[in-house]
Amino acid sequence: MIDTGAHSTVLNPDVVSQLGIKPVGVASIVTPSTTAALTCNRYHINVYFSEDFVVENVFAIEAPMGGVPYQCLIGRDILRLATLTYAGPRNQFTLEF
Repeated sequence: MIDTGAHSTVLNPDVVSQLGIKPVGVASIVTPSTTAALTCNRYHINVYFSEDFVVENVFAIEAPMGGVPYQCLIGRDILRLATLTYAGPRNQFTLEF
């Protein structure tokens, strides 16, 4: 999922568990569905969009996704490297790096 309002990339706890990665620290976040800051584990990862393109050295946060089936939320930490175009009438987007 792409979230232009999210400062950081977020990983679903199930994905973190499946990958078996270890946290490198914690981060406090506030979400639209919380009233107080949550302390979440932070991970140092690389994000592969294809075999030929990877965004390296991303600090992703592990946080619940509120029951939605997303594995990862792409935040502005990665989006700042790209041009995002949204074609509303077609409900399509492109992401160019």
